[in-house]
Amino acid sequence: KRRILMGTFYRKSGYRDKYYLKALKVRKHIINEFKEKFKKFDCILTPTMPIVAPKFTDIAVLSPAQQYAMDILTVAPNLCGFPHLSIKCGTSEGMPVGLQIISDHLQEGKVLQLGSWL
Repeated sequence: KRRILMGTFYRKSGYRDKYYLKALKVRKHIINEFKEKFKKFDCILTPTMPIVAPKFTDIAVLSPAQQYAMDILTVAPNLCGFPHLSIKCGTSEGMPVGLQIISDHLQEGKVLQLGSWL
């Protein structure tokens, strides 16, 4: 809910030039950085989360900033429209560890193929 409300707020006319158009430029820069990597690699592998997944009972006590930080590694492919998949690749402290597979636009097949192979 918080992200939707913030997005709506920043797209209002008074904030459009200050925030929204700047965000579009940043998005384009991120896309270009990924595109450079995809010239050399079919897929990029990253952790899904920067920390071990918390238990559901522990999530309620996290601050909004801590909650946002948990999915920081999935933000770029989401914002840029890159196909990506998260799969379990092990455990730590009794909790699953996720591996994120990211590929270039229109390369969903590579993501799915690598995901099924792993």
